[in-house]
This record gives sequence, C-alpha cells and structure tokens, in this order.
Amino acid sequence: MGYNPNEPTPSVHVGNDPNVATLLSNASATGSGHKVAGGTYIWSAVGTFSGATLTLEFLGPDNTTYVAISGVSLTANGSAEIDATIGAIIRCVVTGGSPSGLYSTLERI
Repeated sequence: MGYNPNEPTPSVHVGNDPNVATLLSNASATGSGHKVAGGTYIWSAVGTFSGATLTLEFLGPDNTTYVAISGVSLTANGSAEIDATIGAIIRCVVTGGSPSGLYSTLERI
C-alpha cells in the first residue's frame, strides 16, 4: 500500500515515514492520541511490562470519550493486527503493574 498525500498522516511518525505512528516512547503511562491514515496496521509494543497490560483505544464520536478496540491487548512484548478508519485517533493505554521503558508503534501494512 503506497503513500497517498491526500490522506491524513499520523501526527507523530518515525523518521520521514508517514505510515508509522509512535504511540509510546520510553513510557510508563498511557500515551496521547494520534491520528492515523486508515487501513490495516501492525501494532507492536516492547519494554518492561512488570504486570502491566497495554490496550488500544480510539476517540469516539463525541470527540471526548476514548473507546476500547476489542480483542487487542498485550501483557508482554508482542504485536497484533488492527484495522483503523481514515482519520481515526488512536492511543495506547497502560494499566496495572509497574511498567517502564515501554515503546509502541502502529505501522500501516
């Protein structure tokens, strides 16, 4: 899938690649929301989980409430495939445990 300059690009991206959004960088708590271009993504996360669970949420239609993305969570280094609509705002949520050094990205495939 190629880059389309008419689609929204992630608000935070890796290097010059608009298809990779950084959700967490050396974090221990929930990240902020990031707009994605839409499509199928690989969500990955690594770090010291120490009992924490990572999940994904998207900003709901009221533009205030975040809604859980069903069926995706990580309790250790790993990845999952998700689909996102054009312009969705997605964040990585950290709950429980005593995590540190968490990194998480969404990469459009």
